[in-house]
Amino acid sequence: MFIISNIGFKQSELFYVYLTGGIVGFFASLLAGRLADRYGNGRIFIICCLLAIIPMLIITNLGQTPIPVTLLVFAFFFIFNNGRMVPATALVTSSVAPQTRAGFMSINAALRDITSGCASFIGGMIISQGPRGEIMHFGWVGVFAAVTALSCVLIVRKIKSVG
Repeated sequence: MFIISNIGFKQSELFYVYLTGGIVGFFASLLAGRLADRYGNGRIFIICCLLAIIPMLIITNLGQTPIPVTLLVFAFFFIFNNGRMVPATALVTSSVAPQTRAGFMSINAALRDITSGCASFIGGMIISQGPRGEIMHFGWVGVFAAVTALSCVLIVRKIKSVG
């Protein structure tokens, strides 16, 4: 809705955002995996998490923007977002002993879904629709997401691998 109402995309043009994001996200995931294996999951997670904040804040504050510029910003968002998810998954799975990993991962998935729902609820409480149909206060959702990303950087430093 934001991409249409605020940035100026047509419904038929949304396809380009997700096509671009999917392609660059695929290659970013492969690269992130290689980098995480070489330099460590925590280090790559922190770098990608911090870099993801930049396009996150740009996207949530965009107004009418040409399609190529929008696609470039979204491409960087998908690159760094996928780049942080690969080492995050490796960090989480390696923090639990193999004999309890399945149970832990099911709890982890449930908590991830709950927090995703809570984030959507909070986002819905923050944003509103303006008189011309534009989404208002979406920049605050970006700030909330950036603060959450920074808290993840602090948390990830405390995760220890089981070995």
